[in-house]
Amino acid sequence: MNTLLEVRSGPAYYACKANVLENLEVKLSRGNIRKVLVIHGQKSWEVTEPFFPSLENMETIFFTAGNAVTRKLNASRRQLLNMVQMP
Repeated sequence: MNTLLEVRSGPAYYACKANVLENLEVKLSRGNIRKVLVIHGQKSWEVTEPFFPSLENMETIFFTAGNAVTRKLNASRRQLLNMVQMP
């Protein structure tokens, strides 16, 4: 298998303004992004979910990592990679 799985530790773009998530799908589309993996903690998602757009034109996977995101991801990397299988 010769598939590149590119992982970025943080976003290459930051925006801070009211209702910033309303333009998320447009911004992702401009970057030719068609698959989205949202990694979040339980409490952070409870706050974010009411404002998060549906991303109707993208394949979106949500992964709840629990309270210790880094430790959970390290322990669950196989599960995460299985969820995001590249063609």
